[in-house]
Amino acid sequence: MINRTQQVIAHFGLQIAKRVNIILLCCLIFFISSCQSNINSDLIPNNFYQVSNDVYRSEQPSLKQIKQLDKLGIKTIINLRLWHSDRDKVVNTGITEVWINMRAGNISDKKIIQILKTIKNSPKPILIHCWHGSDRTGVVVAMYRLIFQNWSKHQVIDELMQPEFGHHYNIYPNIKNYIENVDVEQIRHAVFE
Repeated sequence: MINRTQQVIAHFGLQIAKRVNIILLCCLIFFISSCQSNINSDLIPNNFYQVSNDVYRSEQPSLKQIKQLDKLGIKTIINLRLWHSDRDKVVNTGITEVWINMRAGNISDKKIIQILKTIKNSPKPILIHCWHGSDRTGVVVAMYRLIFQNWSKHQVIDELMQPEFGHHYNIYPNIKNYIENVDVEQIRHAVFE
């Protein structure tokens, strides 16, 4: 009887030790991955994603991040912010800034055509950014996909609404409405005329 009890205790002890080791391993992996993502976030702006071979998107990059983007080969930054230029940050880099201020609450065909023509005519690869890289950047990427990549409206809206891009739908429902109602062929004709 004592032998059996000792065996049961030893078995449960071994099971608990295995579980503790698994938990410790998970904590170590989490800690290492957290450190790694912090290293990357210092070098690359948040909300940084590759849209195509020629186009990337992100939030506002810092000076240090712009230097890293230069090393990665970015040639043009399209800045959609209202009051904030990157002009001082791109000095002594191979990056050119095109500053096209845009309001997230007032998307117009005229502004979208201007930005898409800039994408078409600028040295590549291009980084498109606004403050958070979510709303203004999101609608421009959606229109890029509609006009240059022939995505459907349904596809671009699905992408826009993905949580990782941070679109503020409750604040800017006009962006989704704009995409749903835009005349894609009219925009395409204007961009490629």
